[in-house]
Amino acid sequence: MSPLLDILKYFAKFPNKAAVLENFTQANNPIIGYTELKDYIESLPDPLMPELTGFHFSSDEKTIREKLGGIQDYFMLLEYGPIAITPPDTIGSRDQDWSLSVIFGYPQNKAGDDVISESIIMDKLYDLAFRLKNQMILDNKAICPLKRFAQSSINIMPAEPFHFYNNLGVIISFTKNIFPE
Repeated sequence: MSPLLDILKYFAKFPNKAAVLENFTQANNPIIGYTELKDYIESLPDPLMPELTGFHFSSDEKTIREKLGGIQDYFMLLEYGPIAITPPDTIGSRDQDWSLSVIFGYPQNKAGDDVISESIIMDKLYDLAFRLKNQMILDNKAICPLKRFAQSSINIMPAEPFHFYNNLGVIISFTKNIFPE
């Protein structure tokens, strides 16, 4: 079981494949699974959101800041948070839900100080978030219930550019049941 890699594989189908492959920086990485994961990404079909030319999957603040500072177009950032484990139910099972956020962004400096440009970009970012939500709901119908994304509520909200490395953004937050105990 590899819940973090399952999440990466799931979301890798959305952005431009080249954007996902940029995260593989070593040609001959000795870590078991590295080459297999890269091969999996390379074998993915055409992306569902090819306009996303950046994809970042890291919990390291410095790495995220550096990557987002050089982005020039629409991008996706995947952040993972705490795992919540519920008390046992009547048969002793526990749910283990992982908090996740996907942030769609665009460099604020490319929008300038024009509020109409900013509104058009934000509209596109919200469109990306709703397309992601809709695909996740479709996928929920085809995936075993224990592996579903977004079993609880889905929150969609704007990201504050000051806190988002001077990028405009829309955040979609949800949970994923990673495995029952």
